[in-house]
Amino acid sequence: MFLHSLYEIERALSSPGELKADLKIRPDHPLYAGHFPGHPVTPGVVLTEIVKELIESRVEKRLVMVQLRQVKFLAAHDPVAVPTISVVVNWTDEPESIVQASASAGELTYFKLSAVYRLSDTVL
Repeated sequence: MFLHSLYEIERALSSPGELKADLKIRPDHPLYAGHFPGHPVTPGVVLTEIVKELIESRVEKRLVMVQLRQVKFLAAHDPVAVPTISVVVNWTDEPESIVQASASAGELTYFKLSAVYRLSDTVL
């Protein structure tokens, strides 16, 4: 959904149940025209969608969030000031995957997430 339009994966390291990726965010994406004009901020819901997309790209299956256990938005991400963010995702490989994720740049953490996903019937 957002890969190649909002962000590109600059670098990714993965192992079973873990992914670390550096993402280049495009500040000219249309969503920033409304969020917010003159002061772009990456919406929290978009950050959570990016986490789901990253997992889907590794397991090659569609996922559906069944429970958002906890999400903390700790800082606003300005894609002009900080175009590259690092995302770390850990998940279990079960019928329902427990996911822990965070996004940061340097010492600044933008969000932390804990959620449960299950496989969708939809094929990638």
